[in-house]
Amino acid sequence: MTTTTNVTDATDTKDVTDKAANCSILYQLQQIVSPGNLITDSAKKIAFETEWRGNRFGSAIGVIFPTTVSQIQQIINLCQTHKIGLIPQGGNTSTCAGAVPLNLPVQQLIINLSKLNKILELNLQNNSICVEAGCTLQQVNAAAIEAELYFPLSIGSSGSCQIGGNIATNAGGIHVIKYGMMRNL
Repeated sequence: MTTTTNVTDATDTKDVTDKAANCSILYQLQQIVSPGNLITDSAKKIAFETEWRGNRFGSAIGVIFPTTVSQIQQIINLCQTHKIGLIPQGGNTSTCAGAVPLNLPVQQLIINLSKLNKILELNLQNNSICVEAGCTLQQVNAAAIEAELYFPLSIGSSGSCQIGGNIATNAGGIHVIKYGMMRNL
C-alpha cells in the first residue's frame, strides 16, 4: 500500500502569503477612495503601466485615483507601512518615463492625480494661479485667457499633460527662450 502526500515548497507558501497580503492592501486602498477609483485588473492597468511611446513599462499592484489631499495622505501612510513604492502619474505624456513603474522586485502603486483637477484660485492682484496637480495645461491656459492673462507654457500635449508633471519635469515648450522653463513661470 502506498500513500501519496501533497508537499508544497516554501515558494508556494510564500506566493499564497503574498497574494493574501496584496488582497488585504488592495482592500484597504479601496476603503480610502470612492468605488471605481482603484484599478487592479491587469488589462485595464496596462495603459497606466506603459509610457505613451511603449518603450518603458513596469508592473503595479494597482492604479489609484485620489480626489482629495486627505486621500493622498492616507494612501502614502498605507504604502509606507507596507513598503510599497509610489509612482505619481498625471497624463503619462512625458518622454522621460518617470510616471511608469520600474522593473524592480518591489511592489509599486501608481497614484494617478488626474482627478485632482481643480483651479483653486486665480489672483489678479499678483498675476498668479493656484491649481491642483491634475489640472491640464489646457485648463490653466483657458483660465488665464478668461482672466485676460497669459500663461506662456505651450506644448503639444496641452490637452492631456498635467501641471504636476509639467512642474516635475520642468517642461519648456515652444516659448522657453523668451519665458524660461516651467519652474521660472
